[in-house]
Amino acid sequence: MSDDLTTNKSDLPLLRGFHNSESNEFHMKQTRVRFAVFGAALVLLALTPTAARASSLTFLLNCSVTSATTCGSPTGSFGSVTLSENANALWLDLTVTLNLGDPTKNFLSRLFLNYSPAIGAGYNFTTTDSETAVSTGTNTQVAASGYTVAFDIKFTNNDTVPVNPWTTVLKLQKASNPDIDLNLSDFDVKDANGLLFALVNHSGAGSQIGSTSDVLVTTTAVAAVPEPATLVLCGIGAMLAASRLRRRQ
Repeated sequence: MSDDLTTNKSDLPLLRGFHNSESNEFHMKQTRVRFAVFGAALVLLALTPTAARASSLTFLLNCSVTSATTCGSPTGSFGSVTLSENANALWLDLTVTLNLGDPTKNFLSRLFLNYSPAIGAGYNFTTTDSETAVSTGTNTQVAASGYTVAFDIKFTNNDTVPVNPWTTVLKLQKASNPDIDLNLSDFDVKDANGLLFALVNHSGAGSQIGSTSDVLVTTTAVAAVPEPATLVLCGIGAMLAASRLRRRQ
């Protein structure tokens, strides 16, 4: 009777082998699941889109300032003023392009812009153009000659060799303090007259041209584009998933 209840010692290696086989199979299944999850995570990471800010703001110079309060005839496409994102996220690139028909007039003398937030005490707009003077006001301190409504920022171009287009980098700074983060939307406002986004003085007669129209280019998300690194990640994920399927079969 004891022989019926007692396991034969010769059977122990077989039982151990069976137990080890089950244990190994269990661990292999766990490993395959982990690899499959990891592969899927790599694919999702590779295809995740990234957010982006507005990329540019363009004021279309479309009318002549012919009186103290209006922007009228002649009208047309006289150029543009463009603000765009700089490699430094706190700054903006500023470009003025004039298209007045007469090359002798296509040179910037003064530029006036609006800025909606209150400018903190001690902060001033500056540019990377050492020959450009910048005056900063608060809706009443900076006025365009011949146009009675004040602007917030006045740029005076003193370049000895005028260029067209004129380009610079715009900053809002205060000594011993971090630069202010400039957002394009903060410049997308009209003057106190509700008429102009920007005003330009150029080198010719009848020298004031204004902008009553603007174009804000905004990108809320960048679509996923398969680049080399992305393709590698997708390939790894696909191989891991395929390996798991083969082993299951």
